[in-house]
Amino acid sequence: MIDASWVIVDKVTGEPVLETTDFELCQFINIERYRVVPVLAWLVSLNVPEEA
Repeated sequence: MIDASWVIVDKVTGEPVLETTDFELCQFINIERYRVVPVLAWLVSLNVPEEA
């Protein structure tokens, strides 16, 4: 399956910064500060129950 978009996530806060459909942009993200996550993986991670 080909990813349609990606979510840029701040590694420190875990908060999403932006969603993009531009794969070229993902190549220039500062990977020391941000993670590039396929949108499907991001959405699945939102449905994982938090541990008590």
